Amino acid sequence: MEDSKNATNFNNIDNSININDNSINNNSLSINIEEANEMNLIGNLVYENNFIIFNKGGNDNYIKQLIKESLKNKISNNERIRKYYSDNIRKKIKARFLKILRNRINEQLRLAGSKKYFNYFQQEFIVNISKKINKSVLNLTFKEFFSKNFCKSENHSPFCLSRYNDNISAIEYLEEEKEISKKSKYDIFKNIKYYQIYEEYLRSKEFENDIYLLLKQYNYDYVKKYIKLAFNLNKFFL
Repeated sequence: MEDSKNATNFNNIDNSININDNSINNNSLSINIEEANEMNLIGNLVYENNFIIFNKGGNDNYIKQLIKESLKNKISNNERIRKYYSDNIRKKIKARFLKILRNRINEQLRLAGSKKYFNYFQQEFIVNISKKINKSVLNLTFKEFFSKNFCKSENHSPFCLSRYNDNISAIEYLEEEKEISKKSKYDIFKNIKYYQIYEEYLRSKEFENDIYLLLKQYNYDYVKKYIKLAFNLNKFFL
């Protein structure tokens, strides 16, 4: 009951998924209306002008232009070089997103004076890019997602359960500590859907900074392909 009440704290509540992002172009959106209906997303919170977790991006003209080019142009493929394989890049996108998400959340908790923090997410989920598993989490809230146990296989890493238990402990702490929950915005972002958090990330300063890091490590074509796959990741998992 309390969770649903807190969800109304957002400023922007719409009856549909916004399908026009004029700050980039119409091809940038990962989820369209038909797919949103399939996921039962219609009627959920849409907050494209709000930044609850990440810092607002969009002011870097170089990155903005690079994103436009990446979404518009066909990108050359070199399938003989493993780093160019689409699935490898998707795995990298997902892993970097989850790492940056965890770091941003913990920074907000630190500033709020929290005594508990989130651990890295379970490796069994991070490296899994199957459509079945990833589609199943798109509509989960932050709280539901970080409460989910992916340590199901017999071959799960020894850190899997410890990471899961640490995250459960952090959630239980934040549910009890109302002041910390409010100061860190946990009382708001715990109700945001996974797909919404990812869409916020794509519009964030953190994503832009990550692109700059990639430009130092890889060539231009690789980074453009990375951007294109990143902006279509949610759609791919559908």
